[in-house]
Amino acid sequence: MTAEWAGDDLGRVLMRQMRSEDDLRGMWRVWQAFLASARNYRTRVLSISGSIGSTLPLAPEPMQSDVSHSVDIRTADEKDDDARASWSRWSSYLRGLTGQERAAIQSVEDGTSRPLWLQRAPTWAGIEAYSALAHLTEIAEGAQKCR
Repeated sequence: MTAEWAGDDLGRVLMRQMRSEDDLRGMWRVWQAFLASARNYRTRVLSISGSIGSTLPLAPEPMQSDVSHSVDIRTADEKDDDARASWSRWSSYLRGLTGQERAAIQSVEDGTSRPLWLQRAPTWAGIEAYSALAHLTEIAEGAQKCR
């Protein structure tokens, strides 16, 4: 079975740069949480669908059964408040990055970055994104330990 990050340019960069698969999993988990928060904030609070750099409309997410059978009974306002709180947390983590690191992360997130992976190797933009994500992971995981 192929790892979920193997089909993504940033994931391939991580695979090339990381020594430990556990570290790679942790960094990928942080990246996915960041993306989910950004997407949720844009759609719930800003009423924007798709990424900023996207020219295609968002495809519907695949349907999946929830084996826990839990139902989200929060009101729309509560969901909006949670989206704001989550994005506020990620925004504070982003403020811990340098301007260059922040730009690298945000350009990958919004689809406007230069190519990260070409000819079976990371590009300079890929290395920058990796470095920025490593720093973001350090900040996010440090904040989790403080809670």
